[in-house]
Amino acid sequence: MNLVNQHSVAKIDASCRVPLLALFVGASIWLVAGLVLAMIAALSFHAPNMFAACPLLSYGRVAPAANDLLLYGFCVPAGLGIILWIFARLSNAELSLPILSVAAAHLWHLGVFIGTLAILLGDSTGFTWLEYPRAGAVL
Repeated sequence: MNLVNQHSVAKIDASCRVPLLALFVGASIWLVAGLVLAMIAALSFHAPNMFAACPLLSYGRVAPAANDLLLYGFCVPAGLGIILWIFARLSNAELSLPILSVAAAHLWHLGVFIGTLAILLGDSTGFTWLEYPRAGAVL
């Protein structure tokens, strides 16, 4: 690569840095939370009396919350971050209005948080992989 191309690639990567950080940090947090909930679901499935006193940790609430956290909290933001970076690099153009991507990422993570909290509180639609109620799904 020549020096001009290296400089433009560095500027492209610098323009994508903050939006990708917002997407990937949130995705990694949701990955850990989803795996913890999946572990709690596995424990409550094999030993139902372990969390019997706490309805928030029952299998019927924790398993869908874990599945949705892994799908909507981890897979979607990580995929969007990769797509954003690849599009910027392939188009050889800096990301315009990166603050808009950061705001969208935070809005997405807020929707995942509200939806997961609603599932754990018992407000679920009951449809597999689509358990988020209207409050979380709108965001």
